[in-house]
Amino acid sequence: MQTRRAWASIWMLCSALVLGSMLVTGCADSTLAPIEDGGSQTELREQVRYTLDAGPNQGAVPDSIDVTAEVLMQSLDSARTLVTVALEDTIDTPQIYPVHIRANSADTTGLILQGLGAIDNAARRAGRSVHLWPRPLDSLRLLDAHVTIHEQVMPLDTVLARGDIGANASAQPTLFQLERAATPETVTYPLAPVPNSRPEAPSGIGGTIRFEALTPTTTLVEVRRAADAPVTNQAHPVHLRQNTASEGGGIAFYLGALDGHPEGARSSWAVVPRPFEELIAFDGHVRVSWSNTALETALGQGNIGANAP
Repeated sequence: MQTRRAWASIWMLCSALVLGSMLVTGCADSTLAPIEDGGSQTELREQVRYTLDAGPNQGAVPDSIDVTAEVLMQSLDSARTLVTVALEDTIDTPQIYPVHIRANSADTTGLILQGLGAIDNAARRAGRSVHLWPRPLDSLRLLDAHVTIHEQVMPLDTVLARGDIGANASAQPTLFQLERAATPETVTYPLAPVPNSRPEAPSGIGGTIRFEALTPTTTLVEVRRAADAPVTNQAHPVHLRQNTASEGGGIAFYLGALDGHPEGARSSWAVVPRPFEELIAFDGHVRVSWSNTALETALGQGNIGANAP
């Protein structure tokens, strides 16, 4: 267990570095003014970590694995918080696990307050999810809440991991350096629904694909379901693939999975380790598939980058 926690801590530190940041101890001055450098600026922002302990998973994973995880909340600006949930151990299954912020403590449980990004555990890798919440970190630290990771979208009675956050946890914030573009660039592409054989969504799932320059070397990618998209009660993997949508192609990047729960997040998010300028010139497309065992069944797709209409 100590080894798994050590690796999780290393991964979380790397996730901070992916955001163009370097972890800073509490001795730094949180009032330091932004450092401007051409088209970017470096700011000191706050982040806080929480631990999720193994839940009563009813045999959903092998007894040899304690499903534990860490939650990292990072302030991007005065109105937005990036929430990353990372499993501490590899689960040998290509499942997609929904993640929620719920009211009350983990011991008393409660209603879903916010769906977070579902964890796509494809390729038998230690999974992680990302969600951009349009609330400041200070307000999240006051929440009477906890986070749960579930085995599947429906039913939600099997809990793989859970842990208190906000007002129910004793975690204290630290500071990190975040390099951002002075004026972050964005671009939005259409996600077209694809008719398919699935009775839950025969007309497909449409919406939008949005890129935002997060740091000089990373891009935040959001895939958002349309308001009239069907509720499937399933989780759907999303990939950035090579070539045009009509040609098809191999997976270039795993994006955040879409949670089809009625109270799940309408958007999936991912931090792609490529500059914005590279992705908007990429020969690729985004595809939403039915499941990790039925990747050939497309629910939605849209050309991006060099292939955009």
